[in-house]
Amino acid sequence: YEKYAALTESKERRSMPMRKTESPVEIRAQLCAIIQKIVAEGKTKEYFNFIARFYKFSVSNTLLLFAQAPHASMVASYEAWKSKGRQVKAEEKGVPFYSLAKYASRVEIPRKDNNGNPVLDKNGIPVMQKVRKEKISRHISHVFDISQTEGRELPEQTHREIKFQNYDSALNCLRTISPCSIYIEPIVNSPGINGYCSFHDHAIIIQSGLSEMQTIKTALHELAKFLLYRSGVDTRSEIEIQSAASILANAIGINVQFEFPNMSPLSWGKSPDELLRIFSHIGSAVKQPLYELEKYQLQFLDEIRAVPPPAVQEEEQLEKLNQLFHHEEKKEEITL
Repeated sequence: YEKYAALTESKERRSMPMRKTESPVEIRAQLCAIIQKIVAEGKTKEYFNFIARFYKFSVSNTLLLFAQAPHASMVASYEAWKSKGRQVKAEEKGVPFYSLAKYASRVEIPRKDNNGNPVLDKNGIPVMQKVRKEKISRHISHVFDISQTEGRELPEQTHREIKFQNYDSALNCLRTISPCSIYIEPIVNSPGINGYCSFHDHAIIIQSGLSEMQTIKTALHELAKFLLYRSGVDTRSEIEIQSAASILANAIGINVQFEFPNMSPLSWGKSPDELLRIFSHIGSAVKQPLYELEKYQLQFLDEIRAVPPPAVQEEEQLEKLNQLFHHEEKKEEITL
């Protein structure tokens, strides 16, 4: 069965037509097709949670990776895994991935004088000069999930297991990763609302007296609204706000269930190109707080590791010695 599953997975990956290089038009068409499939199959929420693990990647690569390896947790190239002390297992197939590469070429441009005017020869024709110009090309490489490798444990694997699930730790985490201040105080002017975001003051105000769960949920909602506003997204779109909030909640480990009433394919009401733009904006909006979260998790992990193990009390030491002594006595009696 395992061989059959591996073969099937390999065939599915090869079914995606990807050459070494593809034009921007071909790449965009492929990404739009993937988005259409995600929305049509009702996997939008799963994709947004997937972003939390791969926030450093572009929307192009998160879409490609989700379409081919939705259960991936950490990916890298063959050489990158090797440099980390892990080896790709035999017969494992890599996932196609877009990589950027710089290359230099020599181009001819008109020579200009100190005043920025083109230099002309005696016939009035611009004098040309060759200059070195760097360009960036996108090509296809391959990455492997950590489950396809073996070797030493990585610190990145450990810090992701740290979650902030109780009220105090979750609120402290949100305040740490948020680019704006979070206040809990009475909202006198609008007593019927749970909270609001002040874009001008870079502040989130949450109504005091709410339950702990509602406080965290409101903080996530208003933080997502601020992040989208900063990224240039229309913050009146509730579906985008809740999508960004769900990504953050999933990454932090907060057990807050966001409702996605508009997650059906028809409710998006957007063309594939518009969906690609929206998905890209949402991914860009949460990138910085997810980066701050990773730093916070690593710092938290370092603090845990720095705590020395509890000292063994004298009474506990004597008890262990007595147990050992009685064990040796019984052993000696049996021998005699």
